[in-house]
Amino acid sequence: MEQELIKVSNPFDKPFPIFDLENGYILSYIDPVHDAKDYFTYMSHPDVSVFIPLNNLPLSPQQAETELKYWRNLFLQRKSFYWAIRYCQTGQISGTIGFNNISFMHLKAEISYDLSYFHQNKGIMTKALSKVVTFGFDELRLVRIQASAAKDNRKSQKLLIKTGFKEEGIMSKFELLNGVHTDFVLYALIK
Repeated sequence: MEQELIKVSNPFDKPFPIFDLENGYILSYIDPVHDAKDYFTYMSHPDVSVFIPLNNLPLSPQQAETELKYWRNLFLQRKSFYWAIRYCQTGQISGTIGFNNISFMHLKAEISYDLSYFHQNKGIMTKALSKVVTFGFDELRLVRIQASAAKDNRKSQKLLIKTGFKEEGIMSKFELLNGVHTDFVLYALIK
């Protein structure tokens, strides 16, 4: 008896997915040249930069453009998906979210995100995270999505728990933040 092969479409063969967050924001493609200045500005805010590892923190608009090219190119290289969180009224980038690491062999991914201080506490990241997680499970067929948050980053931890992630443990001295080896909390969502 022959087994029937199930054909699964490759999400990289489709146009880059754009999602409406239904609150004046969308998830769209990253435009490194256009978005670099706004990205640099919001990443430089002390309430945002305090939780960003130095290797991901742009120190100039040029470095911001380089960082955004990296995230955009993950899709172009067929490695991952990373979105700009865009405020529809102005077209400005307000944050980013996506899978910074996908293992298609093991069907797992790591998700990360950032959001301008001036756009926080509006439910934007909750909706963005929910959309990206749904895309990961439904379109990429992932079985595990994980995220980490600095032990002192209560907002990020609360967001992950609110969207169904479960705490798995502490990663001691996991990242260097502001010159200090910082503990991070590991969270995961399993399908």
